[in-house]
Amino acid sequence: MKKKPAAKKAAPKAKAKPKAKAPAKAAKARPKAAAAAKKPAAKPAAKKKPPAKVPAPAAAEPAPAVDIVDDPAFAPATLQMLEKGGYAIFFDIGAFDDKLDVQDAFSAIGEGNGYEWEAVLAPALEKRDPQAFSAVDWSPEADTFVATSTDKAPLAVLAAVLRDVVKDQASLVRAIKDHDPDRT
Repeated sequence: MKKKPAAKKAAPKAKAKPKAKAPAKAAKARPKAAAAAKKPAAKPAAKKKPPAKVPAPAAAEPAPAVDIVDDPAFAPATLQMLEKGGYAIFFDIGAFDDKLDVQDAFSAIGEGNGYEWEAVLAPALEKRDPQAFSAVDWSPEADTFVATSTDKAPLAVLAAVLRDVVKDQASLVRAIKDHDPDRT
């Protein structure tokens, strides 16, 4: 018997990537991409407006002045009638620089700003007239001394104290030595 020649075994075929499926997938993907391309772009989210800034109320601002009263009893400070009733006296911290060496006198406790003037005038007023002292509200600023009251009389006493403090360099230095360190 004759042997049949052995049949050639076919080499194993490498698995071919199914080409039909890939284009089909791509075809399916293209319509979505095309549809997405046809759609208008989504609007960006509306920007939220930042909340309106509400100014914080000032801590100790005196009420707005209605009228400045020309009254020499309050000199060297100026008297104001306040809009909501009451009065204020004030002076600019540089008001005495032409007559006194304020910077030098205040150098022991600071520079002579409105708060430091309060630290000098408050104990002097309390010593002279405790009732007037209790009727005064202190409202200094960095460059201005301000005190308020519902009545003019306590402010007139404060103005007299101020006159005594600024009458000469020695009086100013003495008052500064007696200042209230808790007020600076």
